[in-house]
Amino acid sequence: MKNKIMLYICFVMLIAIIVSIVNILKYRTFTIDKSISNKVWYRYNYTNGLYETLEFKGNNINYFKPTSTNNTNSLDNCTKYTYDKKNKTIKLNCKKDIKIINNDNNSLSLEFDGKSEKYFLSIEDSLNYEFETYFEKSIIDYKKERIQVTDFSKINQNKLMEVLKDDENSKIIFIGNKCTSVDCVLALDIMEKWVSTNENIYYFDVNDLNSNIINYINNISSIKHDYNSFDNIYPKILVSRNNRILDEYDIKCTGFNCTKYYKNEF
Repeated sequence: MKNKIMLYICFVMLIAIIVSIVNILKYRTFTIDKSISNKVWYRYNYTNGLYETLEFKGNNINYFKPTSTNNTNSLDNCTKYTYDKKNKTIKLNCKKDIKIINNDNNSLSLEFDGKSEKYFLSIEDSLNYEFETYFEKSIIDYKKERIQVTDFSKINQNKLMEVLKDDENSKIIFIGNKCTSVDCVLALDIMEKWVSTNENIYYFDVNDLNSNIINYINNISSIKHDYNSFDNIYPKILVSRNNRILDEYDIKCTGFNCTKYYKNEF
């Protein structure tokens, strides 16, 4: 009788163990959902203007967070993962977890290191999302609110030649069709601040630029230019006085932070 009871108990325990293992295997898999895997997910980091990338391939995870320095990030040593389907949790081999908050095939919301981050398949979508979250308005609306500063300070070819010859310091901002970086939009706010404190701030549309003007600028500058020098992805600034180019640079903000340009110095 005792042997039968012990056999029965062992049988029940075996069944319980099997059921537990089945349940674990049911929800714990080695690979993530196909709508997420084998794709590169992007997140624009508005603090430095660089894009983070995240990719799941097989049971490998590739996370790249570029920085302006050689700083490490918290997922540097994370290379493998398993997926807890029930809890929607990615368990990494570096003893960290990533929680999937939402996935709509085009965007991926995750929570790790106590923060919620949103990634996109499109670089542009990521930039637009971070911009709207930070400024509480879209890039289009932001530009519409500030574009009048270019109308106010715009000059033609003849006026440009006068400005270059003027004996006072002047700043000339060149923006063309290839100016596609977010800095081209943020430069409008910089221009507003400059115009409010100085009259000698001018905007010149690169589409109005010709070889005669470029040659003239080359003759009074220590740097040689061509059309593409002015029509690039960043706004170009020339500082001039009395037929001399005193300084020139491209506006390159640090992510959304453009404060280094706010002080209107010549």
